[in-house]
Amino acid sequence: LHPEHYYYQLVAGVRRYKGIPALPQPTPAKTIDLAAGFAQWRDVGPEFSDHALDTTHREFGQGARHYINRSGRNDIVVTKIARDAAHLYFYARTREPLTPRDNSSWMLLLLDTDARRSTGWEGYDFILNRSGDSDETWLERNTGGWAWERVAKVALRTNGRELMLTVPRAALGLSPGAEVSLDFKWWDNPQRPGEIMDTYLSGDAAPDVRFYYRYRTGALK
Repeated sequence: LHPEHYYYQLVAGVRRYKGIPALPQPTPAKTIDLAAGFAQWRDVGPEFSDHALDTTHREFGQGARHYINRSGRNDIVVTKIARDAAHLYFYARTREPLTPRDNSSWMLLLLDTDARRSTGWEGYDFILNRSGDSDETWLERNTGGWAWERVAKVALRTNGRELMLTVPRAALGLSPGAEVSLDFKWWDNPQRPGEIMDTYLSGDAAPDVRFYYRYRTGALK
């Protein structure tokens, strides 16, 4: 089930030895106006960071043993979430300017909204950015395996190294103003979508491999 299980045994051992910090507390609720630019995100926290310089193209050997991997492109370094009573807002920043959207593997955002790894694909109940354009993208719900159905169009903006989008709470099955509890992962340019082990090989995942970011807030008053 987990071909990399020795790696996760190592992670578990280090966590038992060093401990795990408490989840960072989100900054107060904030409405993000996608038409007002990216400066709005400067005071939004927490900031979820990812390793930089992990999209380097690889080539080794020759002949039958010639290995080439040039799938790395958008090196994701920072992600954030903001919220208000009606929407969730998602932000990502890359090390270099974002590439244009050219296929269904561009800057995917996976969301686990029920904290159950037994539902969805690898626990993720929704996905964004499999299709769309420079101003809109689709929120899709998992229907089993790597199969998704469209739920709602949502607004998207990009500029240079930054991307942001807004998702209605209702489209995610979240009540207005209620507490938010979700796990999420960004994944750019997978070569084998639907295969979690491809996070080791292709594009860039933030966070890496099977790990995910966790975002928790209380209800709005």
